[in-house]
Amino acid sequence: MTATCPNCRNEVQQPSKIWSIAGELDQRGSFSEKRIALYVCERCQTKFPIVAGSKRFRIIHEAELALLRKKASEGEELAAKVREMNEKIRLLNAELESVKQELELERLRNRRDSLHDEVEYLRGVKRGFQEELAKLEGERWQK
Repeated sequence: MTATCPNCRNEVQQPSKIWSIAGELDQRGSFSEKRIALYVCERCQTKFPIVAGSKRFRIIHEAELALLRKKASEGEELAAKVREMNEKIRLLNAELESVKQELELERLRNRRDSLHDEVEYLRGVKRGFQEELAKLEGERWQK
């Protein structure tokens, strides 16, 4: 913890003393605790305090504390369930992508087979036309 001297602006590295001060209790049963650090400037010997930290506390009944602990543990359980569900979602999305790829591959194979059958049919039609053309040309030469 470092602090700057308000008098000479020197950087002071370590406090000479640290203590805590508790504030007054408010209507909700809470109070704050402040940590005060006392610094002494090595250059000008000025002593100055700095608030090193502050925490808020609340005084509650034991039953309320038990209820809060129960809610916290339920929250942790829910967080674990959420993590578990997110992992399942990730796995299901990966499986879905795999199935989509397989379906697309099957669709493309079916399309290929259909085109292959169509090409075979067209080749047969072509052969028929070529045979008929050959007959017609043969008849033309014979006349």
